[in-house]
Amino acid sequence: PPIAASLLDISRSTVAFDDPYALAAFLAYVRTCLDVVRVKNKFSDLAEPGAENRYRDVLVNWRVAGHVCETQLALADLSQIKKEIHKYYEIQRAQFFTEVVQPMFKQPLDVDGEALLEAEIAANAKKPK
Repeated sequence: PPIAASLLDISRSTVAFDDPYALAAFLAYVRTCLDVVRVKNKFSDLAEPGAENRYRDVLVNWRVAGHVCETQLALADLSQIKKEIHKYYEIQRAQFFTEVVQPMFKQPLDVDGEALLEAEIAANAKKPK
């Protein structure tokens, strides 16, 4: 199947809870009334490498009318922190600076990031070590 067939969050929503008990109770209820196809509990994946630095929530994928949707069950405090640090996440994932600064400009930046990167690599290769 095409790689897009593995996408499970095209239709996504978030429900925030004040405490873990409310989150767990909601999840138990959802399992009784929706066609749940997957639950990914990111609170319990601490054994995975790098997991200690990841955002924590519970992802519930459910089927409706032949489509798979995703609902993120989040703790309100963690959700607020996620909103605050999202810009740092965008910076970390960006390949070129233009991806980070473009939203500040009305017109698209006419900068070839790959050419700039190649020029920087070439300039650093010529410098004595």
